[in-house]
Amino acid sequence: MLGLGLGLNKSKFVGSGFTGVLDVLPAAQFGVSYRRLTGNYSGNCSQVIRSSDLTSQDIGFVANVEDTASLLSFVGANDGFRSEWYDQSGNIRDASQATEASRPRIVSSGTLDTLGGVPAPVFDGSDDFLALASSLNIGSVSTVAFVGQVDATSAVWGVNPNNYIYVQANTVRVKLGDFDNTWNNQNDVPHMFGIERSIIAVRNGASVTLYVDGVSKGTKTSGAGASASFNNIGAHSARLNGQVKEVIVWTEELTPTQITTYVGF
Repeated sequence: MLGLGLGLNKSKFVGSGFTGVLDVLPAAQFGVSYRRLTGNYSGNCSQVIRSSDLTSQDIGFVANVEDTASLLSFVGANDGFRSEWYDQSGNIRDASQATEASRPRIVSSGTLDTLGGVPAPVFDGSDDFLALASSLNIGSVSTVAFVGQVDATSAVWGVNPNNYIYVQANTVRVKLGDFDNTWNNQNDVPHMFGIERSIIAVRNGASVTLYVDGVSKGTKTSGAGASASFNNIGAHSARLNGQVKEVIVWTEELTPTQITTYVGF
């Protein structure tokens, strides 16, 4: 999975003795996070641009989480924005934003934007999003995991207008290829705004099981199993209003045990 036929910069992928979620569940096709996801990855976490002079700098990891000391030292008393979030899956689908006004913020006037005590970029709900370097066809069997906080009706990831996870106060709508169905408070979906959540959609053909915070909210069916695709974080017809800690996409159906043990935190 790591580098075969992909022309990788192999200096980013060397073993370190560290074991991450992508070492245990290696079929991921995309993965960005505040933490290292695999011991085979030794590249940077992100690239940040500071508001004072629009200079950019790569930010690495310290103790397997994003190096916030270096990040804050670089940004200083200014605002800082995430211009690139490096894909740790080995597939070189780094998520980036070239437009200045559409970059999510990671530092506000010298103060780090955090969620649950770790760095988490803030998407403004208006025009912020990060686009993958190449669109990802995730087929009809997949697991899409989002960890973050939604503060208002938003799409947490998607391909405008056909594939997305759309979150409302007590409702989550999942559209993957020709699958399109909704979970709400009748399915025991909790209040979704202003609270850190993990939202995981596991698809197998015409059925999807939705997990919120590692707990299954039931399986629903729709469509005939046409392939889905994924090419950005925080955008569909509605932008994300909230924060993101981690997004991982696997082209396999994770089991309930795998989700509760490794992903559903």
